[in-house]
Amino acid sequence: MASSEALRSYANSASWTDINNWYGPYKLLYYAPLDSRPFVPSRSTTSIFSKNRTVNFATVEANVWMGSLLVAAAYPWIRRKFYDRKEDERLQVRYASKRGHWYGYNNFYFCREDPRAFVVRNKFDTTTSSALWRFFQKKTTVNFCNVEANLWLCAIIALAFYPILRMENYDDENQIA
Repeated sequence: MASSEALRSYANSASWTDINNWYGPYKLLYYAPLDSRPFVPSRSTTSIFSKNRTVNFATVEANVWMGSLLVAAAYPWIRRKFYDRKEDERLQVRYASKRGHWYGYNNFYFCREDPRAFVVRNKFDTTTSSALWRFFQKKTTVNFCNVEANLWLCAIIALAFYPILRMENYDDENQIA
C-alpha cells in the first residue's frame, strides 16, 4: 500500500514539474492525465497567481466541478428564457417599477410579493451612479426575497468554495483519510 502511494506521489510530482502539461498565458491551465489530483498548486511565479490553485482538466472531478459552476452561473439566463413575457412585463410594472423595493442605488431588489427569482433591473431617471457604473450594470438582478434566488446564490457560493474545502482534505502529495 505504501509503495502505491509513493508511486502516485512521484507521478503527481513528475507531472506537475513537466512544462508540457501547462498551457495558456502565465501557464495557468494544467492538463496531466498521470496526476491524480483535481486541484494542484499554480505554477505561476507572478505575485498575483503564485499562491493560488489551478484545475487539473484531466480529472473527472475537476471537469464535473467546472461544468457545474458554468451551469449554475448560466442558470439565471436560462431561467429568464422560460418566463412568460406578458406576465413578466405585468409583474415588472406591478412590483419592480416601485422605488420602495430597490436598495443600494437600485442594485438590490427585495419584494416578497413578486414571484420571480430574477428581475429586470429598473432604470430610474434620477440615479446618482456614475456613467461608467451604469455602462457596466447588467440587465438582470436577483430578488433576494425569493427562495429560488437564494438557493441559486447558495449553490454558487458552495461551488466556489468547493476547491478550498477539498484542499483541506487533500494534501499536495497524499490523500488524507
